[in-house]
Amino acid sequence: MKPKVSTSFSCVKTVESVYTGGQVEWFKDMAFTLARGAVNVVRKGEVISMLKEEEDQIISFTLAGSDTEVTVVTAHKSGLVRIWDCLVVEQPKVIRTFRSIHNGAISVLGLHTLSGSHSGTVLATGGTEGTVKVWDLTSQYFTHNFRTSSTVCSTLTFHPHKLLLYGGFSTGGLFCWDLTNSKLVQSMEAHFSVVTAFSITPCGLKGVSCGRDAVCVVWDLTSHSKVSTVPVFSPVEGMVMMDSLKVVLATGDKLAVWDLNTPAKISEAEMGCDVTSLRGQVDTLHCTTSDHNLLTISKTNLTVTGCTVGNNDEVLDLVLMGETNTHLAVACNSPAIRLYSRDTWNCVLATGHTDTVLCLATCPGDTSIMASGGKDKEVRVWRLEQDRLECLVVGSGHTEALGGLSWGAGLNQLVTVSKDTTLKVWSLDTSARSLASIRTEIAHEKDINCVSVSPDGGLIATGSQDKLAKLWSTDLGLVTVLRGHNRGVWCVRFSPVDRLVATGSADATIRLWALGEGGGSCVKTLEGHDTSVLRLDWVGGGQLVTSSSAGLVKVWWVARQECTATLDMGESKVWALATHLDSEGVLNITAGSGGGKISEYKDTTEEGEKDKQAEQDMIVVQHQKLNNLLQDKQWGKAVRLALKLSQ
Repeated sequence: MKPKVSTSFSCVKTVESVYTGGQVEWFKDMAFTLARGAVNVVRKGEVISMLKEEEDQIISFTLAGSDTEVTVVTAHKSGLVRIWDCLVVEQPKVIRTFRSIHNGAISVLGLHTLSGSHSGTVLATGGTEGTVKVWDLTSQYFTHNFRTSSTVCSTLTFHPHKLLLYGGFSTGGLFCWDLTNSKLVQSMEAHFSVVTAFSITPCGLKGVSCGRDAVCVVWDLTSHSKVSTVPVFSPVEGMVMMDSLKVVLATGDKLAVWDLNTPAKISEAEMGCDVTSLRGQVDTLHCTTSDHNLLTISKTNLTVTGCTVGNNDEVLDLVLMGETNTHLAVACNSPAIRLYSRDTWNCVLATGHTDTVLCLATCPGDTSIMASGGKDKEVRVWRLEQDRLECLVVGSGHTEALGGLSWGAGLNQLVTVSKDTTLKVWSLDTSARSLASIRTEIAHEKDINCVSVSPDGGLIATGSQDKLAKLWSTDLGLVTVLRGHNRGVWCVRFSPVDRLVATGSADATIRLWALGEGGGSCVKTLEGHDTSVLRLDWVGGGQLVTSSSAGLVKVWWVARQECTATLDMGESKVWALATHLDSEGVLNITAGSGGGKISEYKDTTEEGEKDKQAEQDMIVVQHQKLNNLLQDKQWGKAVRLALKLSQ
């Protein structure tokens, strides 16, 4: 029987960078993010469309929408303003373009729909030169120009019931203008730093301003006089009005609910990282964090209900978790582990490490248990509990960052290696929540990059920058040294079927070593990569999947030493690799690259062979039809069919 060999794959899911800092607006289940001079429309962590103009970067935008229309207004580096119809969000189209007539760039925009006798849509634009301009988008003309002595405009708010416009500036200035007579109503002096938000109560009688001077100011909007100043003890980056003078503030790494009538802080919740902006919808809040995550938060108890990772930065490792591989745990350039649900691709952050997480490993006997290690020199063991990771135990003992970890036989043994050149065996007791180092050995002369335990638990393999791979017994006695690589060894993995161990090196080769009685000997060398082989994984005993620093993932037929498929992940290094067979026995490959990209590929060899066979059958039928036409002397039809068959 011919062994199953994978020759073609299709990409079924890609998670890429969708947000790298800057402005974000939300509408329904979509986030509109400003990234690399364009606006990405993001749903479930994936860019579904993009608002972009060639050679004219978007620098700020705003949006307003309903069930019947979605309008996005973008301000560009060239000074142009474009209005987009995004009702069919997959196909955004520009419906109008005009010049902003600002002397500088537009820093903030605001849309407002008027009601009553003054119906229509108006747009306010605030510039970096201290001016605010108002445009009637319905009648298509420029209506107001307001000048101030301030510099950059930071916030614009329309009064919900009156024709009034409020503008906050980076110098701390806050102004109110009357749109009926184009006059300044009041210069509302109270802040000494950037005004980051101005909100008005639903009744329209009072307003609240906040800024980076760590105070909130309550205003009477009838007389535009200051009612009270409330110190909140931390710079405020965003504010959402919940009801009458009850607000949610983004201060540092916390969201806090304040009652400004009392005044008093009612509750607060930590977001794990500094909050950079805050927006509100009917019953949810949305915020962005300094590590480029987009969080959805419940208004009632300030719990995080959803997370979209805006930028994974550099994916360093990933593993599949759960009985049926329902979750994907990702280590990237962050102390937090990202846990993706593979059904919805919603993400939850698991915090605990104090420095970058470098390596992950799931327990073969229980895939809901995972170990992690990082630059903080700690080993942590986690359990998957209802779409979240619960930290069971923490172990310390290494003096440098961890390079790799692997589970021994059963749940009670863990093996780790580190840049401190040591190999450690740990004893784990999950019920007592204890993790203790029971054996330590100086295993190599240089940094140790990887470790693997054989399926029967009897051997341990390590690979190091000293160009050597070594085999150890469970009591850390040296069994043999595998010599042959010309540069550092990045990855090592035992075959699940045969007595073989595979190693990948910076010399661009994969070597297979036989585990005989007299030690290991190299029996095969797979050559095909042009750069360092960073990760490898076995698929059964007949196939190997490897990744390289050139951004390529290759599938190998081991018996013939032949590369059967190559997947291109871009130009970034592919540090993370995981394979699994789904319920139908089809190979799936999940890979993560240094560019923050995570891709999932599915084996389509069988479908491809069926299509190829169907095509060949069709050609046979057409040839038979041609012969029949020739016998019947239907020369015209025969010539046309022969031309179609290239004969």
